Amino acid sequence: MSRATLTGRAAPELGPGWRCVVVDCPHATTTVHLNAGPVQLTDTDAARVALARHDPAEGCACTRELRAHYGQPTLSERAAAPPRRRRR
Repeated sequence: MSRATLTGRAAPELGPGWRCVVVDCPHATTTVHLNAGPVQLTDTDAARVALARHDPAEGCACTRELRAHYGQPTLSERAAAPPRRRRR
């Protein structure tokens, strides 16, 4: 199985507080630009956003190790999970 890489950097060329996060695998590259405004985004938050964009767009399993590292299930794992109970 192929592996994906994840890189992140500040993106001051877009303005203060902007970040660029890239998920790259042999099938495609997903680039996400984030600006949390007054909220502070952690590196983990930024990685999760990029992984959440890449998985449904590409449908490959290359991000499996990254998702496990950042605590984010794949689409197939979410589909296999029992439905959540709603709070009342």
